[in-house]
Amino acid sequence: MPVKVLFLIQGFDVPSSRYRVLQYLPFLKEAGIESEVRPFPETIRESLRVYGAAGAYDAVFLHRKRPGAFLLRRLRRSARAIIYDVDDAVMYRDTRSGGRSRSRTRQRRFAAVCRAADEVIVGNDYLRRHAEPHARRVTVIPTSLDAARYAPRGWGETNGTVTLGWIGDTGSVGYLERMREIFDDLSDRDAHLRLKVVSNRFPPAGRMPLLRKEWRAEEELSDLQSFDIGIMPLSDDPWSQGKCGLKLLQYMAAGVPAVASPVGVNRDILRDGVEGFHAATSAEWVDRILRLASDAPLRERMGRAGAERVAQGYTLAQSAPRIVEVLQRAAKAGV
Repeated sequence: MPVKVLFLIQGFDVPSSRYRVLQYLPFLKEAGIESEVRPFPETIRESLRVYGAAGAYDAVFLHRKRPGAFLLRRLRRSARAIIYDVDDAVMYRDTRSGGRSRSRTRQRRFAAVCRAADEVIVGNDYLRRHAEPHARRVTVIPTSLDAARYAPRGWGETNGTVTLGWIGDTGSVGYLERMREIFDDLSDRDAHLRLKVVSNRFPPAGRMPLLRKEWRAEEELSDLQSFDIGIMPLSDDPWSQGKCGLKLLQYMAAGVPAVASPVGVNRDILRDGVEGFHAATSAEWVDRILRLASDAPLRERMGRAGAERVAQGYTLAQSAPRIVEVLQRAAKAGV
């Protein structure tokens, strides 16, 4: 008998949902797992209906969100098995808009969902350490890429400009906005630099030329390949430390050297001086970017190393069997 799993996600166009759930569906089908995917219910009435019918599936897979106590009890009574997947520090507030990171409500709800779940999947060790005190079983599965979908960019002569590239959702643009003075300084030092932002929201333009490119799924790879240097700035706070490094992996898979804040999993994914550089201070950001901008052979060498790094440990083919194992184990336990 096939295993039937209900996946509840944030949305079909949300990067986290695409990379933590949707890209695995063909692999799950091959493994005999029937998947039904729908966005989280938005109303109490709809939640009661969906959670109350959870027993029709062998397992329910919750991605990121934390139902309140009443709805969680309803789900736990109905569901045969629950898998909870986390790829962000959802137990903290996002501090990009200011305010405190600590939230008793978020931490309480996160702990409650971990306790209710039969299996918890996390994207890195930082999240594992937060989940383990509350969960029965925690499995670390890093965010991964479909190697068949990504191809390294070509290298060679450029048109005289060097493109700094950033790709991400609207909520993360705040990290770029904090880089305004760094971009201005870079522009003053090297007139060949420009910044390309691929998103659905954009930072204000400064002295560095800004190319605004609306994100489209079918153009994602070509956008990544148009970067000469990928950047991933982060704040060193509890929220950012839980990031799983998706955009960093995307740059590397596309053969683009990167400069990244050495925060959280970024330190593990990107080896300083190998696939790119770490940059913790404004002076380091300026220095590392200028070094790459002025040295095309270095960019090529680091870009090739990045593509190899992703192929060795961050591919869908490597992660999919582990997802299948967790789902099958949870379903078997819930019989």
